[in-house]
Amino acid sequence: MSSVKNPVPSIENTVAQPVVLGPVLVVNPPTQPTASGRAEVALSTAETILAVLKEVGEMTQNIPYIKAISGVCIHILKMKAEVDEYRDGWKAVMKNIEAIKDIIEEYHMELTSVGATVMPEDIKKAFKSLEQYLQATVTTWARYQPATKSSSMLDHISLFLRRTKLNAAIKNCARDTEIALQIFNTKISLGTRTDAAKILDALNKVRIVAIEDTVTPPDLRAPSATMFGRNHEIQELVTSIQQKAPARIAILGPGGIGKTSLSLAVLHHPAIASEFIDARYLVPCDAARSADALLLEMAAALGIFTDGILSLEKKILAFLHRSKCILCLDNFETPWDAQTELVEELLAKITSIPSVSVLVTMRGRGRPAKTLWTQPFLPPVMPLTLEAALQTFEAISGKRDAYATTLVQAVECVPLAVQLLAYLAQSEDTVHVWENWETKHTSMAHRRGIDKLSSVDFSIMLSLESPQMTADPDALVLLSILSMLPDGLQMSKLQSFQTAFANLPYMQHALSTLYHNALVYTAQSGNISVLSPIRLYIQANHALSLESIDGLKRYYLPLASLGEKYALPDVQTELLPEIGNLNFLLESFFEIATPDNAIVKPTLDFCRFCQFMNLYEDKLLNLVYTALQDPDHGLRGDCLFLQAKCCQFTAQIEKAEGYYKEALTMHEKAEDLSQQAHDLQYLGKLYFQLSRLLESEHNLQRALKLHTKIGDKVGQGYDLQNLGRISLELARFSEARDHLHEAQCLHAETNAVLGQAYNFELLGTIHMQLAEYKEAKEVTMQSLEMHVQVRDVLGQANTTQLLGRINLLLGDLQEAKANFKSAVFLHEEACDSVGQANDLHCLGDIHIRLNQPELAKDDFNKALALHKQENDIMGQANDYQELAALYTRYHADAETSKEMLEKAISLHIQAEDQLGEAADLLSLGTIDMKLGRCLEAVQKFEKAEKISKACQDKKGLANALLKLGTVHIELGDHEKALKCLNNALEWYNETGGTLGSGNVMQIIGILFLKESRFDLAIDNLEKALACHSSIQANTIPEQAVDSYYLGEAFRYTSQILRAREMYEESAKLYEKCKNISGMGDSFFGIAQTYMHREHMDLVQAETFLERASQAHAQAKKLYEQGRDLKILSLIHTALNQHDKAEKELHDALGIFKELGSLNDALNACRALEQLYQTMSREEDAQVMSKQAVDIENQLNTSTQ
Repeated sequence: MSSVKNPVPSIENTVAQPVVLGPVLVVNPPTQPTASGRAEVALSTAETILAVLKEVGEMTQNIPYIKAISGVCIHILKMKAEVDEYRDGWKAVMKNIEAIKDIIEEYHMELTSVGATVMPEDIKKAFKSLEQYLQATVTTWARYQPATKSSSMLDHISLFLRRTKLNAAIKNCARDTEIALQIFNTKISLGTRTDAAKILDALNKVRIVAIEDTVTPPDLRAPSATMFGRNHEIQELVTSIQQKAPARIAILGPGGIGKTSLSLAVLHHPAIASEFIDARYLVPCDAARSADALLLEMAAALGIFTDGILSLEKKILAFLHRSKCILCLDNFETPWDAQTELVEELLAKITSIPSVSVLVTMRGRGRPAKTLWTQPFLPPVMPLTLEAALQTFEAISGKRDAYATTLVQAVECVPLAVQLLAYLAQSEDTVHVWENWETKHTSMAHRRGIDKLSSVDFSIMLSLESPQMTADPDALVLLSILSMLPDGLQMSKLQSFQTAFANLPYMQHALSTLYHNALVYTAQSGNISVLSPIRLYIQANHALSLESIDGLKRYYLPLASLGEKYALPDVQTELLPEIGNLNFLLESFFEIATPDNAIVKPTLDFCRFCQFMNLYEDKLLNLVYTALQDPDHGLRGDCLFLQAKCCQFTAQIEKAEGYYKEALTMHEKAEDLSQQAHDLQYLGKLYFQLSRLLESEHNLQRALKLHTKIGDKVGQGYDLQNLGRISLELARFSEARDHLHEAQCLHAETNAVLGQAYNFELLGTIHMQLAEYKEAKEVTMQSLEMHVQVRDVLGQANTTQLLGRINLLLGDLQEAKANFKSAVFLHEEACDSVGQANDLHCLGDIHIRLNQPELAKDDFNKALALHKQENDIMGQANDYQELAALYTRYHADAETSKEMLEKAISLHIQAEDQLGEAADLLSLGTIDMKLGRCLEAVQKFEKAEKISKACQDKKGLANALLKLGTVHIELGDHEKALKCLNNALEWYNETGGTLGSGNVMQIIGILFLKESRFDLAIDNLEKALACHSSIQANTIPEQAVDSYYLGEAFRYTSQILRAREMYEESAKLYEKCKNISGMGDSFFGIAQTYMHREHMDLVQAETFLERASQAHAQAKKLYEQGRDLKILSLIHTALNQHDKAEKELHDALGIFKELGSLNDALNACRALEQLYQTMSREEDAQVMSKQAVDIENQLNTSTQ
């Protein structure tokens, strides 16, 4: 932030308080010397020159004064010989002084040649102004030379140590003398004839839009009507944008070269307008002195409303991610210079979005790092051609002649300078304009380096010296005040603003003067604004008076104090449009003078508001802390607390902890119990964030005691709520429930609706963890209603997502799907990309359960993209897990599944998530099993078991043992399998894992079925079915498997009717969960019950076998389809339906051959041979016999 500099001291003040550097040379002023005598005085020291400047300053009524000032210049030039340090740096200063001396002497000769004795008033003012610059030059020279030639080594060392500061001061001195030369030369040659209003009308005005004024983006500024000669650049930019999407282009060049005008011309180009339509945004960055301020300007341009709930950066990035747009960041050097690293990081995030094309306009030739700029680079913008410059000049002034050509050539066809000259030529002949510029002004006009403090400054000087400005001194005072407001002054606040400034009784008139001279303009937001170049120049050269500073304090400090009540909508409405102004002014107040509590407390209140709006900057807080000299422990504690929050929300966790502890110490010294409780509460929340749960609990208990002591029931409620979170995290469900019920009572008593909403949400989570899904749904619905009541969009989104999870566990897939879709919409509205990603992940799970794999895949991929965008490592890992399961189940693509799981495991290791790693190992082992690599699967399952033991994760341990039991069954080691499965069952029972227990007993039952231990099989399968049926969650697939294998067990024990009952039940369950393959197996089982000798019904058997065959074909279960067809052929043979039997056997034979199942193919051939013999088709029977022999030979060969 620019400092507000003190004005150049007057000559009188300088003499009254001389600069003391070692021994002072005392000079007795001469008694009434003649003017010529004064000019002849031998000047050898800075003190002497200053004294003479005072004396000659009293003689401005006569011509000899001019010769005296010339003499001062001569003796300043003599000082060059005495310069010991920084000799090169003083060369530019002395060159300017010499040019000033030449102008003075030439002017003196002109006056004496015509016999003039008195100078005109405007020339007197020019000389008076020049005195100040000369005095400042001598003072600077004196400060940066040792006091005498015999000065000590210490003096020289001191100068050396201050070399950086001294170099800067000398450069400033060179700049100031150059400005003095320009002003003096212009005033001598031009007088005061300027037309500032017309000059500054040529500048394209920067738009500043207040955040709360726009919920839809403001209209794009119109292009310049006086831009010529840029067709080549425009076409080059348009082509790059269209052919090299997404374009990232920097428009570089010096000030005044027309970068903004060029960017606007591109944005309005028909091809760009048709491609991006209304998604073309120009963001003015000249008031953005930080990354956060840049975000505010972007929010204004994009039409994004800040609500204090979610990071503004996330909102903007989320908006851009779902938009195809072109974004121009104008004057981007301002934030880039202020916070290079942060701004480059923000720009890199924006330019990483593939749907956004980005233009930046910047002074200079450098491009920000971390962005891959479109190549070839756009060359820096150059001055206009002569013809284009003349067209510009003519369009503005209506004149084009030889003098116009001379003028535009004199300024090298730089667009801004051409426009300035053209506006001057509107009211004067071009010859007159040229004559005023020609005398000793050519060197300035031909300068190569044009920047904020050269030609643009000179233009502003001309405007400030216009007749209207000279006649209305209040206008300059008002301009200096408005120049302290980067976001401008709200027009609606003008009257109340005026009451704060006793030194501006005619503010309205002064404002009219400024408008007339185009020194202010009305921005798109309606604010009275000052262009950035003018604002910077005024800040540097026309410091505020004490009266103006007091007026700004009277108006803005009470406004900043409103920040204490940051949650009130009215306060937000007042402060949001003033954030940039308050940030700049408060910093300036600290720099102007030593601040007191009248500044410190409002600054802290303003910082509270900014943090509520997710703007975490610590510069003001650092200034406050430095300024707190008195032992005000309370204010120090408040400042440290805000610094801690700033660090916590900018990922500086260690610093945050230190600040919170310091804040607590200060508040203890101040005996402020309320703030102590606040400090402890936030320390507890910080430790919870760090998973330091015991420390978190300890601090929250201390906070609770203090809040109870002072009777703060709202504070007590939040302490208990946070304690409930800790208990929930530690699976102490009863304790968590008690905390939350107590918090709920306190929040209900104090009508803290939002607190109640979060209490109910956490209670819903507890019920869900305890498998009390109906109760969970009930309290979660209450939470949702309260979030809606207070219009907490993010809270609505999270609660709706939780409701979807509960409905998913209840088996209500359609309602769960509706919840997750609604949550996606709400998280998008709240600009929470991670929330959106988690919603999509859950939708993917729904679509898997609905047997819609393509939709699920799309959901998981979208979730993965969002998790990557937000760098959510855990989210990415979980997405890869689900994608792997999907590819395994639906695509039989083991390699792709394995690749995704390896990514997941890498991410879980990166996130130090051992439990996630263990889950990945179980999935990878499962793939190994399917590929027949059972020993490799065992290694992975055992590693997962080891990790779960180390983490004391009982549920994870049970899962690993379950997998180990399954793989040992595959390896034929039933004894080891039963041991693992029984151990898994014990852990599931201990953790209340009813679902897991049911799964284990299901596998044990199937194992006993394979071993023909039917009683044990039936016992375990019935227990498994009872477990699965008792759970509120959706366990239909598990119940279907239990029922199917019970049917198998009953069939094997000839309990045919019970078997048929279980098969029919399994078919219904499989149909519910849309498991076509399972339905086919159940139909086949039913068909077998109708083929039993005691319950024979071939027609029914035929019906269910046909249904089984169709289901297996649909599920692409070829072997089962071939088996179905073969048995169908036997039924049709028995029913004398030989044609059907023939077709079914041929189809079955084809399937078995395709699968390489030679035994089944041989049986199909023999069955066909017999069928043909029955049908007396001997030739066909012989063909089948020959095929059978060929297959037998293949079998014998393979056996050998």
